[in-house]
Amino acid sequence: MKSRTMNMSQGRPLYLLAVFALPLLIGNLFQQAYNLADSVIVGRFVGAEALAAVGATGSVSFLSFSFCNGISSGGGIITAQFYGADDTNKVKQGIANSAYIIICIFSIFFSYRYIE
Repeated sequence: MKSRTMNMSQGRPLYLLAVFALPLLIGNLFQQAYNLADSVIVGRFVGAEALAAVGATGSVSFLSFSFCNGISSGGGIITAQFYGADDTNKVKQGIANSAYIIICIFSIFFSYRYIE
């Protein structure tokens, strides 16, 4: 299967941005559908206390997802620069370092209450 590439610097900007944002929109819709199904199932079959727990942890889940998404976006910029320079070793290092940053910061964040 031949991969299809798109030159984002040529063409109508609104169309290019819409095509670029479409997978993100679809991913967000699937995430919301998952949250809705989770709330319906927990609320109907487990009870009100469990539904409250799901609602209370939703913001923490969103925070962790947003943090990982931000770090991945920043790491993606660096990795794309190395990919454009055709430096495969630096591409691998960029991906690995992004993962290390996420793992280290999450380890500190989630173990903070046990450090005290």
